[in-house]
Amino acid sequence: MQGIHVNDSRAVDPITGKPITDFQSPDRVHITTLAVGHESHALYEALDDVTDHFSTAATAQTDGVYQSEAEGRAVHVDYVCSGDMANLQTVSKKGFATGTSENARPCYCCAQTNRQMTTPKVVDDLCDVCRAAGRLVCYHAEMSTPAAVDEWRATAAAALTELRGELPPAYRYMREAKTLSAAQLRELAAEAGLDAGGTSAHLHARFAAYCGQHCLELENPNQNGFYAKFDCRTATPAQKTQFSLVVNDCLVDFGLAVTGNLGSRVEKLTQRLKLVDQYYELQAQLEHATPNSDALISLVEHMVPCVLHLENRTREKLLRLILNNLFVIYEKSVALAKLRPLEKLIRTKGFGCPNGREGKWTAPLSKDEDSVEKISLNCGRARKIFANVGTELIEACFPDDAKRRVVLDLVRGYEELMVLYRKREDLTDVEIAKADDLAQETYHRLLTAFTAKALTNYFHMIGSGHITAYLRKYRNLYRYSNQGQARTAILIAASSRGRSAAATAATRRRGRRASPRWASGCSGG
Repeated sequence: MQGIHVNDSRAVDPITGKPITDFQSPDRVHITTLAVGHESHALYEALDDVTDHFSTAATAQTDGVYQSEAEGRAVHVDYVCSGDMANLQTVSKKGFATGTSENARPCYCCAQTNRQMTTPKVVDDLCDVCRAAGRLVCYHAEMSTPAAVDEWRATAAAALTELRGELPPAYRYMREAKTLSAAQLRELAAEAGLDAGGTSAHLHARFAAYCGQHCLELENPNQNGFYAKFDCRTATPAQKTQFSLVVNDCLVDFGLAVTGNLGSRVEKLTQRLKLVDQYYELQAQLEHATPNSDALISLVEHMVPCVLHLENRTREKLLRLILNNLFVIYEKSVALAKLRPLEKLIRTKGFGCPNGREGKWTAPLSKDEDSVEKISLNCGRARKIFANVGTELIEACFPDDAKRRVVLDLVRGYEELMVLYRKREDLTDVEIAKADDLAQETYHRLLTAFTAKALTNYFHMIGSGHITAYLRKYRNLYRYSNQGQARTAILIAASSRGRSAAATAATRRRGRRASPRWASGCSGG
C-alpha cells in the first residue's frame, strides 16, 4: 500500500499553543495505491502510477499545497520516505536516501547520484554546490568526468601490465592458454626456456609437461590436471620430496628465496599465488567494464572514507579494548564481578539518562564469558560514554599507573583528532598538520597500550597517513560521509512512522507537517 498522511495545522494544543502531532486522524490518511501480493520486483513493476508519485510529492514539497480559496495560501509539505520504500525506489528509479537506488546520493555534498558517477557526464571543474561554496577541489566532479574515468582505466591498465611481467610463464599459460595466438604462444615458450618450434599442438604438449613442474594451485585443484593439491597427511615420503621440489621451482620462478621448512615455503608461495588471482580478476574487470557497469575500476585516491563511520567503529573498538583489559589482568570470575558495575555506570551516567534512569546495554561476552566481543553502538551513544565516563572506565580497568597514563593520553588525543575529522568547514593547513600529528600519536599510543592486535582497518588508515592524504587534497571529509544519508534515512523512517516517543520528538523538532508513507503505517488512524 501507498498513501499520504497530513497533519492538520489547525489542530493546536490549547495549553501549549503548539501543533498536535502525537496522534493521527483517519480522515487525514489518504491511500493512493493498493496492491496485494508478495513483495517483489514484479509487484512494484505492476504499480504503473507509482513513479508519478515521486514527482508529485517533490512538487508539493517545493511549491506547497494550495489549501483553499478562503485562506488563499499554500500549505508547506515536507516530503519524507521511510526505509520501507527502498524496493519501490529501486524499481521506479526515483527517490533518495537508499543505498540500493541508482539515484541514491553518495553524500550530501553535491547533487551527483550513483548513476551519474558511473555514467560520466561532461561537467565543469566544480559541481554547482562546490562552486557556490567556493571550494577549489570538487570530489564528485573528479569522479564524474569522462577524462577522469579514462585516467582511471589507463592507470589501472599500466599497473596490470607491470604486474603481468612479474608472473612466471607457467601461470600465464595456465590462465591464458585459450586466448593466446600462435605467435604469443611461441613468445611465451621462449620466455619459459622451451622449444618454440613446431605447431601449436606441439607447444601445448610441451607446456603440459612444463606446468606440471612449475605450476601449483594450493587451494583449488583444476580438473585438467595441471594444478595439484597436496595433502601432507596422506602423502608418501616420495610424494613429499617431489612436492618440495615443485614448490622450490615455483619460488625460483617468482624470484623468491628458497629458504625455510616446507610449511614456510608453501606459505610464501601461497601469498604470491593470491597476487596471481588478483591480477586476473582485475584484468577481467578492466576488459569488461563499461561506464555503466558494476565492474568499473576506480583508483584508491577516489575512495574517500566516511569519517563518521570511521569514528563510530574506532570508538567501539576503543571501548572494547578498555573493558577487555579486565579479562587480561584478572581471573574470569574477578573480571566479571568488576565488569557488572561498569555496565551500570555506562547505562546511567554514560548514556546521560536523567533522573537516575537506566538505558539498556550490557557488554557482549564470548561464549565462555572470558572476553568482551565486538561492541555495537551508534556514534552518538559512543561519544556520550567517552565524554561522561571515559576516564572512570579507564581508571577502573587499568590499575597499573604507567599503562593507565598511556591509555588516558591515547583517548585525549583521539578525541582531539575526531573533532578535526568531523569538522564541517574546510580545514586550514595548520589544522591538517595538527590532525596528522594527532593521528601519528594516536596510532603509536594504541600500539603501545594494546599491541598490533588492536589495529583495525580504520586505525590503520589513520596511522598510515591515508586520511591525512585525503584531507590535504579535499580539505574536508565530512561532506563526503555516506553515514549522513544513513542517518537521514533513520530519521525519516522514525518521523514517518511516528509510533514512539522518540519519533514524535524528532517530528516536533523538525516541524514536519506531512509525509507520504506506506499505508501500513497510516491505517487505523
